[in-house]
Amino acid sequence: MSNELISIEEQVKQQLALQQQKMAALQTGPNLISFKGGQLIVDGTPIPGGEAEVHVLAQQAERAYYEGEYDPSKPQVPACYSFDLETPHPESSSPQHATCEGCPQNEWGSKGKGKACRESARVALVPATAPIETAPMYQCSFPISSVGSVKEFIGRCAQSGKLSGEFKTRLKVVPDPRSFFKASLTPLQTVEQPMRVLIERMQQARDQLMTPYPVLNAPEPEAEAPKGKSKKF
Repeated sequence: MSNELISIEEQVKQQLALQQQKMAALQTGPNLISFKGGQLIVDGTPIPGGEAEVHVLAQQAERAYYEGEYDPSKPQVPACYSFDLETPHPESSSPQHATCEGCPQNEWGSKGKGKACRESARVALVPATAPIETAPMYQCSFPISSVGSVKEFIGRCAQSGKLSGEFKTRLKVVPDPRSFFKASLTPLQTVEQPMRVLIERMQQARDQLMTPYPVLNAPEPEAEAPKGKSKKF
């Protein structure tokens, strides 16, 4: 066996190991909060009243296109996504267009009466019932019908000259006949925080939200055929 073929086999092993690591990270990564059925569901448990007090640490706009039927209750990776809302992320497994503008998946009517590419705001937060240093971090996704609440919340924080994490904030979810549910963020009061720790945790949250999705089922490198012989298809 040639050194070249051995090298390719090693690369395949490395890629398979990396793929498994990324799948594990997807399944056991940040804790997720669901709004399924108009309920606030934390760690699989519906919260009575559909609301909780939290500290919002970071938010990130996103466009994401999923191949096949999208199921928010299962770990899935979008085929194409964007964090800047202008171009597909470089690590998208299947970019649908060079830019978001002009992309057929971003056109009205590309999926029923809406768009196949979903716009949302991902939010990283921690429960206000635990110290900011040790509170577990959660992520939730506000669909386009609730993105306005995230924008309004951030605007109110900016007007007050405060970081979003300095506020004790009400996260609330209610059923909605038109969009299934409405999620909202309402600042309640400022809470004195150890600023160094808060800033560190907010940076961790931003890094988490900007982490690319894992690329699953990546094609294996193809070994070169020996010289003088043609490849078989």
